[in-house]
Amino acid sequence: MSNLEKAVEIIAEARRTAPRVRDMQDHVSPHIAQALADAGLLAPDLPTPTMTPESHPGWAQWHREEWDSEPPEAVWQTPGKDEWWISYSKEYGLYGGWTEFPEEALEGLNPEDMKAIAGVFLAAANYAEEKNQ
Repeated sequence: MSNLEKAVEIIAEARRTAPRVRDMQDHVSPHIAQALADAGLLAPDLPTPTMTPESHPGWAQWHREEWDSEPPEAVWQTPGKDEWWISYSKEYGLYGGWTEFPEEALEGLNPEDMKAIAGVFLAAANYAEEKNQ
C-alpha cells in the first residue's frame, strides 16, 4: 500500500472516529494530523542551520580572513563522528562536504545517521529554493 493510500484510509478513519462537535472542521483537522503522524506519514521537521554569521561571529570573521570572502549565509551540520555539512551562499549557491574522506564517511552509518544526512541536504535545498525565488 502506498503512503497516499494509507493517508486516505487514515483520514477516512479519523473522520469517522473524531468526536462529534458543532464545528467539525476545526475539531477533525488536528485529529487527522495526529493520526497521520502516528502512522509515520508526516515528514519530520527539517533541521535549522547549525551556523550563521550572526550565530557564530568568530567563525564568520575567521572565514573572511582565511578565505577572503563572505561566509555562507547558513551552514547545516549532521551530528556524530562522521560529520557532513552543506552551506548556502549567494555567491556559490549550495556546496557541501564531510570531515572525513568519502569512503571513510560512509562506513558504519545507521538509519538515524542517514536520516540526519538526508535532512541536512533537504533543509539546505529548501533554503536555497526560497532564496532564489
